[in-house]
Amino acid sequence: MPSRPTCCSSRQSRHQKEICKVNNERSCLYENGPGSSRDALLEKLPLRTIEGEWQRSLDMIELSQRRLNHLIQDKQTPVSDKLQACLRDMQAASSRLDRTLNNTTALLRCIQGGEQPQWETLDLCAFVRVLCSVSQSLKERMHIRLTLDCGSQSPLYIQADRRFLSQICLHLLSNALRACAPEGGTVALVLHPDGQGGATLTLTDTGCGLPDNNNYASMDANRAHFLGGTRTGLLLCQEYCRLSGWQLELSRRPRGRGTVATLAMPRPALDQVRPVLHSPSPEEDLYKAQALWLQLVVELRNIPGLEDAPFAIPTKIP
Repeated sequence: MPSRPTCCSSRQSRHQKEICKVNNERSCLYENGPGSSRDALLEKLPLRTIEGEWQRSLDMIELSQRRLNHLIQDKQTPVSDKLQACLRDMQAASSRLDRTLNNTTALLRCIQGGEQPQWETLDLCAFVRVLCSVSQSLKERMHIRLTLDCGSQSPLYIQADRRFLSQICLHLLSNALRACAPEGGTVALVLHPDGQGGATLTLTDTGCGLPDNNNYASMDANRAHFLGGTRTGLLLCQEYCRLSGWQLELSRRPRGRGTVATLAMPRPALDQVRPVLHSPSPEEDLYKAQALWLQLVVELRNIPGLEDAPFAIPTKIP
């Protein structure tokens, strides 16, 4: 006569069924929707503390790199050569990690509602000229031709958040250069005023192009150029565009390989723009241009082939 299940085994069986039910339904501990526990968790996320911990870890990695480099400098041995190669790999990996963490924390700040546009009047032509000031180094190191066409619109003044515009332009330029490497190619930037106080920036490259999900060769080629990636940079650019009322569109070139990135920047509503209380001095303009140039160099250092490329800081506005 079969034995009856005990109370304990019955509870265990019910518990296992409940676990299976939860796993099958793929339920989440945090509910979705406004005012949900997931939103509450995001609001409580201590971003400043997280950024501080990440930065301390990255600083420790950099300090270790400097110590190792000091120990093996001016030494020509097989061991020192291998250590130098390891240090270069560590530098590239830590730079990519730093870039990803910065994008992630900035994206989380947007999700928490901590980012709002800070409008200012800037010359878009002068801004983009700074990005193109490294064209000679790109031509020598990567066989990439970087061009800029402002037409007859110079200067071209628009209202923009300089931080948002810097992130978007650096991301688009970096992606275009990666798509063209290592074979070389052309990256062309074109500016057009929209006639209503805004402008459109078009960036066209002759690189590997956007991945085709139905074409494995296309997907593999894209992965080889971009070394995987988390797409946090693109998500952050899209969020900055949403906050600014801009539009970012990526499409394939009509002819040949490559990608076309179009950034439409209409003039913001008058109630969003603060009045300009002073005119920037030449010294302030140069300071902002050099700050953008430094951001550009940091971004370029993450691209294979440019890790140790020499870049001369501009002493005047390009």
